[in-house]
Amino acid sequence: MKKFDTTMLERNVFGLMMHDKESLPKLLDCIKDDWINTDSRKFIFEKIKEAYLKTQSTISKETLFYDVERKFDDEFEDNKIKEYKKEIDIIAKTNSTENIDFIIGKFQEAESAEKLSNMLEESYMDLEKGELKLAYKTVMEHQDNPISLANQHIPPIADYLDDYISCLGDGSRKMTGLKTGLESYDEQLSGINGLTILGGSPGAGKTAFVCQLSCGCAENGIPVLFYSLEMGRNQIINRNVCRYSDVEAQEIMLDGRLYFDANCNSLKRPNAEIKSKLNDAFEKLKTISDRYTIMTVEDERPMDFDVLKSDILKAKEDFKTDKILVIIDHLQIFPISGRFGNTIDKENYLITNFKRIHTQTKVPMILLSQQNKVALKSNNAELGAIKGSVDNIYTPDVVLSLIDTTPKDQGNFVGEYKSINLHVIKNRNGRSDFYIPLDFRGKYFQFSEPKTDNGGDV
Repeated sequence: MKKFDTTMLERNVFGLMMHDKESLPKLLDCIKDDWINTDSRKFIFEKIKEAYLKTQSTISKETLFYDVERKFDDEFEDNKIKEYKKEIDIIAKTNSTENIDFIIGKFQEAESAEKLSNMLEESYMDLEKGELKLAYKTVMEHQDNPISLANQHIPPIADYLDDYISCLGDGSRKMTGLKTGLESYDEQLSGINGLTILGGSPGAGKTAFVCQLSCGCAENGIPVLFYSLEMGRNQIINRNVCRYSDVEAQEIMLDGRLYFDANCNSLKRPNAEIKSKLNDAFEKLKTISDRYTIMTVEDERPMDFDVLKSDILKAKEDFKTDKILVIIDHLQIFPISGRFGNTIDKENYLITNFKRIHTQTKVPMILLSQQNKVALKSNNAELGAIKGSVDNIYTPDVVLSLIDTTPKDQGNFVGEYKSINLHVIKNRNGRSDFYIPLDFRGKYFQFSEPKTDNGGDV
C-alpha cells in the first residue's frame, strides 16, 4: 500500500470546497493557512475563502484562472501561471470525499500540520479494513492505472432520446422562451431565449427596450434581475413609471411628490388627469415590484461574475423557479479587475464568462452592447457591427440591433415617434437576418407595434 500523501488530501478537500457549498463553511472554519504545503494551494485556498466571504458561494475554475493571471501579470512569469493553472485544473477535477465529517473532525483535533498528517496516516492505513474511505485513494489509483480515453464508452444518441422527449412541450406552451408582452417580438423570436446581445445606435432606445421587455416578463410572473451599470435605480424606476403613465419623465421628477406623497406641502395644485395616470402607473409597478430587482453602481455590494452567479442561484431558490430573466446594461462596463492586452481580450473574457454563467444557471440573459465605430457611421447592423471581437457575435444565441430608420426630413427630436427596425442578426432558435418593425415614442420610453408594416425580410 502507498504511503499517505497529504497532497492528495489537500487537492480533494479543496476540490470539495469548489463544488460543495454545504461543506465549504465547515472546512473554512477548521483549516489553518500554515497547514497548506505549497504556495499555489495556499493561493487557491485564499481565493476560495475570499469568494465565500464575499458571495456565500463557491468559486469557479475560470475565476481562479483569472485571479492567477492578475497575480502574475508580468510577461516573465508565464511558468508560474502554468504551474498554478495546472494545480487548479487538478483540484477542480478532484471533488469528492466520502467521509468529509470524519476529516473535519480530524482537522479540529489537530494542533499542527504534522499531527494532522500523522492522524490521517493512521486512518489511511485502516483503509484495507474498510473503516474509512477517502476520495484521494481513488485518485491515486487512477494515477497508477490511467484510463485510456480511447477505451471509454461514447454514448450513442439512443441514450439521450428520453431526455430529448422530456424537454419538449406538451402543447400548452405558445413559445419556447419568456413572454415579454411585445407581440411581434414574442411571435417572431418565441420570447426571450438563451444568451442575447442587443446593440443599437445612440438614441435608438436600447435601455428603454429592455426595461419594457423585462417589465413585460415580470407581469407574466418572471423574476427579473436588472443590473444597471450606467443609470441609477431611481432613473430606471422613473422610466418605467413614465412608460406606464404617459407622463413625461422630467415632469414626474419635478412634480412627482404632489401625486405620491400625501404629506407634501406645496403651493402648486396637482393636475387631476396626471394624478389619475400616475396612480394607475404606480399600482402597475407595485404588482411587479416584489419580483423586479435593480442592482446599480450606487450599491456598496461588490459586483463580479461570482456575485452574479450567486444572485441568480439565490433568486431561483427564493422564487422556487428556474425561469428568471437577467439584464446587463451594459456589457462593456461590467466591473472586472485586472489588466488586458487590449479591448478585444477584455471583451472576449466578458462574453466567455457571461456564456459560462448562462450555461451553468440556464437562465435567459440580455446583454446590452455598444456598436463599433464603423456601424455608428454607416448606421449598419450586420454581424460585424456589434462592438468587440467575433466572440461577441458567435458566442451568444441571439444577436439583435435597434436601427433608427426615421426619415431625416421628419426630424428626430424628443417627443416624436421614431421608426425603429429591430434587426435579428443571428438567432440559433429560428430564422435569422430579418427585421421586426417597431415604433418608439421617445419621451415616454415606449415601444409599440407600427401602424403600418415598413419592414420585412432582408
